[in-house]
Formats: sequence, structure tokens, C-alpha cells
Amino acid sequence: MAHVPLHVFTLALIFAPLAFGTVEHWSITTLELLVGAAALLYFGITWISRQQHLAVPGFLPLLLLLALMVVQIVPLPPAVLKVLSPHAFAAYVPVADLADQGKWLPISLNQKATIQELFRISSCAMAYILTIQLLNAPVPLKKTTNFVIFLAVGIAFLAILQQVSSPDRIYWFRTVPENAHPFGPWVNPNQFAGYIEMISPLALALFLFYKPRIDSDQSWRERFVALFTQPEANRYFYYGFGSILLVLAVFVSLCRGGIISVTLACMAFIVLYGTKKQQRGRLTLMMLICFAFLAVSWFGWDLVVAEFRHGFDSEGRIRDARLTLWRDSLAIVKDYPLLGSGFGTFQQVYPRYKSLTDPLSYNHAHNDYLELLTDGGLAGFLLASWFVLAVLRHGWRMVRARRDHYAVLMGIGAISGIFAMLMHGITDFNMHNGAVGLYFFFLCGLLVAAVNVRFNYAAQESLLAKLPIRHNGVFVLLSGCLFGVILIVQSGVGMARAQYSEVRKVYLSGRLAADRLVELAERLEKAMGWDPLEGLYPFTMGTVQWFLTDDRNLAQRYYLLAALDSPMEGAFLQRLGFFLTDEEKGGQLIREGYARAQNKDELAVSLAEWLLSKDRREEAGTVIRERLQARPQLMGVILPLLEHYSFDRKEIAGILPPSVEAWLRFGEMRERMGDVTGAEFYTGRALELLARDNRPKPGWFQQIISFYQAHGDEGRSQEVLRQAIEAFPDHASFHVQLGRYYEKEGIIYRAKEEFERALMLEPANQTAQRSLRRLGFADSY
Repeated sequence: MAHVPLHVFTLALIFAPLAFGTVEHWSITTLELLVGAAALLYFGITWISRQQHLAVPGFLPLLLLLALMVVQIVPLPPAVLKVLSPHAFAAYVPVADLADQGKWLPISLNQKATIQELFRISSCAMAYILTIQLLNAPVPLKKTTNFVIFLAVGIAFLAILQQVSSPDRIYWFRTVPENAHPFGPWVNPNQFAGYIEMISPLALALFLFYKPRIDSDQSWRERFVALFTQPEANRYFYYGFGSILLVLAVFVSLCRGGIISVTLACMAFIVLYGTKKQQRGRLTLMMLICFAFLAVSWFGWDLVVAEFRHGFDSEGRIRDARLTLWRDSLAIVKDYPLLGSGFGTFQQVYPRYKSLTDPLSYNHAHNDYLELLTDGGLAGFLLASWFVLAVLRHGWRMVRARRDHYAVLMGIGAISGIFAMLMHGITDFNMHNGAVGLYFFFLCGLLVAAVNVRFNYAAQESLLAKLPIRHNGVFVLLSGCLFGVILIVQSGVGMARAQYSEVRKVYLSGRLAADRLVELAERLEKAMGWDPLEGLYPFTMGTVQWFLTDDRNLAQRYYLLAALDSPMEGAFLQRLGFFLTDEEKGGQLIREGYARAQNKDELAVSLAEWLLSKDRREEAGTVIRERLQARPQLMGVILPLLEHYSFDRKEIAGILPPSVEAWLRFGEMRERMGDVTGAEFYTGRALELLARDNRPKPGWFQQIISFYQAHGDEGRSQEVLRQAIEAFPDHASFHVQLGRYYEKEGIIYRAKEEFERALMLEPANQTAQRSLRRLGFADSY
């Protein structure tokens, strides 16, 4: 019975990485329940048997961190919230003014997201505590460590095999989003690297621990025989091979942060091992690391070097979007300095501060430290730092004091793995991955357990102090509450999703039959009951009720509920604004909804149309110009709007951004509408912009050339073609087109030169080959 909690906890360690990295609700819930069940079983058994628990380093800051998350969730009086977090209060103001007077509001700008993070971090914290309690003796510690390394080596081997045979699927059967790059069970190679880089120093530690003792007086032949015949030599070779495979897998994943972090972990291991003045095995350790890098050479360093070069432009400047993302994140920290915007709310808050022009949605800051500051403020950052430093300080102090070889090596391995994760956190968000986050806390617990276990004493008791028996009931209560609350809340979220999954299949419109709308409303009512903090359900309910009852006030009430649940969701605010009869407040919500939107494209059109309906043409033009600057592809949506409100050429010229692509697209659309004169004007303006563009594209030149050719202006067409060749002298297609022009004019020798030039640039260019044959040069081409 005493082994059951350890078995359940081990199952959680197995499940976490294999369940696609534990990023989906079903896998996160399963993992949380497994950890909660293991905790409830362990503390229940120890409470009944009146066993004492071990003291846990860093317990106070960890408890305070969880308490901070609870404080972020609890609604507060508006006056208190305004003092504690003025910007959080300001974020709620547009919708709170429409709700009941004096309605209490939380610090978190998305209670549900913060609750989910509370569950995840609580489970990780419990995993840390359980690791120390369950691995407090040599046998369970060694067995669990061996199994964790064995699992990681197996996953690394699977990942490399999967990359070679099926790089676009997980486990050879599960598809991933279009822009994803799966590696191993993870959809993101960065998170795979984060998991492996933590485990690899442990494999390195056991490789040195099982190193056979060979007499230096023996001959080389006798040493070689002894190496393979001594007891546990098989483990020595296995952990050596495993260490190489783990490092190799990180390099093959092409994760730059992972490659740097695993390299730093190896260096940290060597430095820390050297401080113990351990001469035995240092040469072997260096040789093993050399073998790992030789294994990478077998796969090829070219891809690794190319991946690092990808982060720099031709002038050697960093071109990674992370720098802009971090700068934007610092603005969030400035506005939410003390308590943050709520754990798990970065995705909702960031769009208000986003300066990147791409249409991507950023779920994380790609820097664990910055996101800790944005979500938890200075308080959360200091508490998390206090916890990690307390664990590392305790672990290193015990490593320096201990003489047991296993304890020392495992302590150094765990510290090196934690260090790798802390380094990787500078450029990625691995701590927010379910599996990686769990293993970080497990590694912290393993460090504390390993450096305190007595391996060579009969009693084999841990060196950690023991807590009074009266604490047993507290731990039983905490673990029981954790398991019960997670079970109830996460089951409710799952049931609500099941109800909503049927609703989302239906395209909502006023043409739906009344009984169908009633059915959808019933499903949404159940979803709102199961998951009352999810804003999507009342938002959809508002639309359903509007089509069903045509009651504007009823729909408005549901939209208000959605906006109160998720005040940073732009679509919720904008829809509510459209339904308000107060034009001033409605306009404020419509504008603010656009500013807070994840994807601003659709809401920009809505905002512009509303502004035009209020005859605010200049303000509407500013919104349109901003979006077209970022997304010229929106031209097809914007053009009908400009046509409907009779924008003249001068107004349009003032709206279109100084972007070649924007003017070309507008000219193309005018041409399709039969306005050749307008198309010529916009295409000509695009050509002027193209002459000043520092990064022209061949396609832009080709589109202008084709336009003038289609409308019989050969002179302009050839002029642009020569400009294109000057800008792109190595573009074979332009030379072919110029050759055709010379052929048409009867200047055969110049035509031949251009076709030959095209073939030099592109030997397989069949158009150039046929043209040369047509000119009488069949023997050569």
C-alpha cells in the first residue's frame, strides 16, 4: 500500500511528456488529477500511520506565490482595486460602468486563465513536495531516477526517428497546425529541448557513477577486458550512450535556445564537478562530450549553423521578433508593476501593447522572466526567485558537504539541469508547458532528495529535518482540497466544451429555425452553468438570443457578461458597443475593442464602417491606413467599403499607406472593376514607391510590367523591365522577357545574349532554350 502513491506519481511523470507535451485541456486535467491523487494517497497513508513528513526548502515562498494567485482571482471593491492595480481598474472601467453599481472586480483580467494557472502551478508545487517525500530513501530514489532517464532516452530516440521518417506528424499519425514544427511528442521543438536539457545532466551523472574501476598498473589489454567484464559495466555504457543521444536530439531539433542551454548545462556540470576536486572520471567526461559533438557532426553542422544565422540579417543585426515582443512586454510591466495583470493573462493583455505588424497571436512573451513580471508583477517575480534560489542554495550547500559519490553526482546533475532550464527561459516559454513545468519542479525536488539521502548508513534516513506529526492533517486537507477542486472545476470545463462543440458547428444567422435556436440556447445555458467564467459562452448566447427574440436589451446583458469575464477581448467589447443606445459609451467600447483585439483585421473593418456611418471619414481613414500598412491583403475587404461611401481618388491616396503592395493591390482591383484610368494611376504610384523601396520584390516589377503590356504601353513596360533587371540582374525570367522584346524588334544578336544570360542563371529554363532554337541556334541548345 505504501508504494501506491509512488506508482501513481511515476505514472504522472510518464504521462506528462508522452501526452503530446501536456498542452491540451484533457491532458492537463489528467496530469493534475494524477499528481493530486498521488498526494492524497501519500498524505492519507502517512496520516493514518502517523509518519512524520520531511521539511521542504522553499516551502514558504512557494505557498506565498500560490496565495498571490488566489489574491489575483478574488473580486475586490473597486476602490481597493484602483489602489492596488490602477491599470487593471482602468481595464474594467468601460464595462464595469454598465454593470451593477459597486460591482467587485478581480486583479486578474481573466479569472479563468488565472485559475487554470493556479491549478497547474499548485500541481507542480505538490509534485515538488511529493518528490522529496517519496524519494527519501536510496531504493525509490535510484529506481525513479533510472526510469526518468530511461524514458527521456526513449523519447529522444523516438524524436530523431520521427524527424527522419515523418517530420510533420507526431507519433506518425497526429497532424499539427500548418506553421508548427513538431519534434518528438511536442508540437514545439523548443519545449522538447527544454525537457531533454533538464534530464541530460542526470544521465551524465550516472555515467560517471557507474564508471568501472580499472587498475592503472594493468596492461591496455587487461584494462580493456576489465572494462567490459566488471559488474554494472552495462549501465556505464548505457548511460554514456544515453547522454550522447540526449544531447544529439537537442541539436537535431534545431532549437537555438535548447542548443545553447544544453551546452551550458554540460559546462556547468564540468565546473561544478571540478569544485569537488573529483579527478576520477574528468577525462572520461570530456571524451563523452566530444563523442556527443561528433555525433552531431554525423548529422551535419550545416543545418545548426544555418539556424543560428537565420536570426541575423545580412548586416549582422538581430532580426528576431522577440526583441520587439520583449520591448512591448516591458510596457505591460510598467503598467502592472506590483501584482501583474493575472497569471495566464498575457495572451489577453498583450494585443493592447503590440507594436508588431504581423497578424500572429502571441500566447506568451517568449521569455519566462518577463512573463512572470507581466502576469505576477514584482511580487510574483520575487517569490518565484526566492523559491528557486532557496532550492539551489540548499542543494549546493549539501553537495559541498556530502562525500557520498552518488549524492554528489546527482546533486550536480540536478543543479546543471535546473541551470539549463533557467538559461533557456530567457528566450522561450518552457515553464508554461505542462510537461516541462512539471519536470522542472520534479528536478528541484530530486535535487533536495538526492543530496539529503543517506546511501551508506543502516538507517538510510534523510538528512532533512522532520515536521511535527500535527502537520499531517494540514497536508491531508490541502491535498484533498486540491484534488477535489481540480476534479470539479476541470470536469465542468470539459462538460461546457462538449456542449459548446455542438454550437460552434452551426453558422449563426437570423435564418435559422426557431426550434434550432432554442436548442442552441439550451446548450449554451448548460455551458454557462458548467463553466461560468468563460466569456465565449455568454457572448455566443447574446447572438443566439438576438436572433431568437429580437430583444436588444437581452442580447446586451449577455454581451456585458462576456465582457466582464474577459475585459481584454476586443470582439466582446466591440459587440457590446454596437448594442448600446448611448452613442458616446458605445463608441468608446467599439474603439477600445479594436485596440484590445487579438486579430485586429475584422474589428478594424467594423470600426471603420461605424465611423463612416457617423460621418467621421478622417478617423475612419486613419484606421484603414493603419491596417493596410500592416496587412495589404485586406484591400479586398476595404475596397467595397470605400466604394460604398464614395471616396474619391484624393481621399484614397491619403488613406493608402506608402506601401508598394498596397497600391498595386488597389490598382489591380480597380482594373478588375473596369476602371483602367484609376488602375493606371495607382499602378504608376506603386512604381514611384518601388523606385524608393529598399527591399523590392521581383513580383512587384512583374505585376507592373504585365499591366502595361496588357494595356498596350510597350514603352513603359520595357522601361520597367530594364529597372527590374537592374534591381535583380540574376533573375532569369526578366532576361527572357527582354530577349523576346529584342527578338520582336529584330535585334537578334541582343536577343541571343539575353536568352543565353537566362540559361547561365537557370540552365533548365526551357523557355530560353526554345527561344534560342527558334532563332536558329538548335545545335548549341
